[in-house]
Amino acid sequence: MAEAIVDLNKLAKEFPGITKKSQEFAKRILPLYASPELAAIAAALMTDGHIDWYTSDGRPRTRKIVLYSSNRAECEWFLNLVRKIFGTEGRIQAYFPKAGYFKKQPYKAVVHNATVARILILAGVPAGNKTEKEFLVPQWIMNGSKEIKSEFLRAFFTFEGSKPKKRPHPCSFQIALFMVKSEKFLQNAIYFFSQIKELLAGFGVSTSKIGNYDKHLGSKDGKKKLHLAISGQISIINFYRNLGYFNPEKQKPLEEAAIAISKFGRTKAKPVCLLIAELKNAFGTDRMLAFEINRLTVKKYSNRQIEHYRRSETAVPLELLFALIKIKKEKNILGELPEHIKFLYDLNPSVPLPP
Repeated sequence: MAEAIVDLNKLAKEFPGITKKSQEFAKRILPLYASPELAAIAAALMTDGHIDWYTSDGRPRTRKIVLYSSNRAECEWFLNLVRKIFGTEGRIQAYFPKAGYFKKQPYKAVVHNATVARILILAGVPAGNKTEKEFLVPQWIMNGSKEIKSEFLRAFFTFEGSKPKKRPHPCSFQIALFMVKSEKFLQNAIYFFSQIKELLAGFGVSTSKIGNYDKHLGSKDGKKKLHLAISGQISIINFYRNLGYFNPEKQKPLEEAAIAISKFGRTKAKPVCLLIAELKNAFGTDRMLAFEINRLTVKKYSNRQIEHYRRSETAVPLELLFALIKIKKEKNILGELPEHIKFLYDLNPSVPLPP
């Protein structure tokens, strides 16, 4: 049986003196075990969320958990997860921050329950000002199931990651991740980002090196900004098919990026060159094969280009590969190609098989 993340003994030891009412509430929800839903709650609170933390008589105290968002549906999503895991209700409030620029009315999802806040702290979620605190991805997530890791990353990038940004090349995109941290906790933040890199790698998503912006941020000294990026075509596709975002406003551009890659991406896989050679022999010449291919592609290819692709002198456009599959009227070659290409073949909105 799986080991509990938090149980009554751990809660009593770390937070002695809790009220009888809190003890009775804790008995109903503890022990707490790792789950994808709990991982999503943790990610939300590590990014745009907050565990309220203050001191009274020199002792740390908790009061509530909060998620801030310009998307009311995200607040509803968060409260539904809290209700499912902890059996307690929260509410959504519109609020008007004194600082920051918001294109939409911002909201906050608030759960006034100190016991839930304490349990989440014991589960590894940081409380208080995260900029001024060390924290890492909890081990129960790092060592968790594929579903736990994917839900953590999906929620983390929903709140902290950027939309895929188009770059000059028609199928080149970048998803950016930033973190602001007090300079004295910079090494901790770098290690935290290295954990995110490790989790992403488990889903076939490679990232850039961790960038450290040297300039100070805002009016306060001692702040550093870390940067991490996902930009390779394979990584963008694997992020789309294995992770993605909860927010449709981010998920839609990600889907559009994947479709663009399916149209304009390229591959240099050897089985593709062999398929071109096979069909060239079937039609007699590169010129005749180019004629058949051009019936199914947006871009038109010359016999010289077909020759270069056949000889593996240059990477083969994916739309040309998909046309070859349709000309042959079988998909067996997909079994010899990387997983992301199989996925793109089904995603590509191409024309039906020729008669």
